Amino acid sequence: MPTMIDNLMLWNFPKRYAVESHFGADRFVLKTCQRTLVLSIHPPENKYCLIAPQADIDQITGEAAYEYLLEIICGLKSQLLGENEIVAQFRSAYQAYASQSHKNSEILRILEKLFKDAKEIRSKYLIGLGQKTYASLTRKHLMRTQAQKVLILGSGQLAEDMVNQLKKKTMIFLSARNELKVRNFEREHQIFPVNWESKKSWLNYSHIVNTIGFEGELLGDTFFQEWQQRHLRKCFIDLGSPSCITTKMKDSPEFIELSDIFKEGAIVEDQKEVKIANAKNFLKKLSKRRAELMRQKSFHWQANMAKRPTATLIH
Repeated sequence: MPTMIDNLMLWNFPKRYAVESHFGADRFVLKTCQRTLVLSIHPPENKYCLIAPQADIDQITGEAAYEYLLEIICGLKSQLLGENEIVAQFRSAYQAYASQSHKNSEILRILEKLFKDAKEIRSKYLIGLGQKTYASLTRKHLMRTQAQKVLILGSGQLAEDMVNQLKKKTMIFLSARNELKVRNFEREHQIFPVNWESKKSWLNYSHIVNTIGFEGELLGDTFFQEWQQRHLRKCFIDLGSPSCITTKMKDSPEFIELSDIFKEGAIVEDQKEVKIANAKNFLKKLSKRRAELMRQKSFHWQANMAKRPTATLIH
């Protein structure tokens, strides 16, 4: 009889697809800047091939699905190999899923095993590999231009990573739509809040980091034309995905995009390549071991159930 891990169904969609409506309410969804993952224990009624051309979507099942998710959470499928931001994204998605009334207990157990196995892989092979993450590479650019004040746009995990990277180096100002989160940042990190509705005040900052991504426009050419004129030494870093910044200034060396950060962190030294190869080999063995343990546990449970005496009716 198929076990929990054998019934895993994983869909890997390009980030541009909105897929939630095609799956059951108990599915787990993880959205990153590179992909959207949907995990289910049983296949949905609507076949994935009806959502988009088959070539655009990876469908992975069983033990291979577990191994794929383990590579994701370890940062081994990220453009910055070994990066740590994916762990925070995964954990946030897990916490949101665990708080839902329609959560699937088997999916929760799978996710908990993934966290445990990923921790073992990282501790043995990936320590130090993810130092060049988005936030640390961004900090390097800001320090190179001698930033004394930095305005961060957004209040999500990436914004918090930026605050942690910068708070000992420079004064941090933060503007976000979520006022409660801004107040929490102010209390925990001693940042200076900036009114979200007063975007014109953002022009006063020569160094700005945007961590917000959505389909639409947050800032356009009108803003950047005035911003360029105001500051001699300046830097705008756009980490949003998808980018909500529209400007001709993107060709300027003073404007840095997420793709630039990816390219900069993609150079992997020989020593790191060895670490990655060892991590992947261990990951495959760990996935097989995890699958076997789950199958053994399921077999023993089924055997014990079979031994239970059946109830008889007394007339």
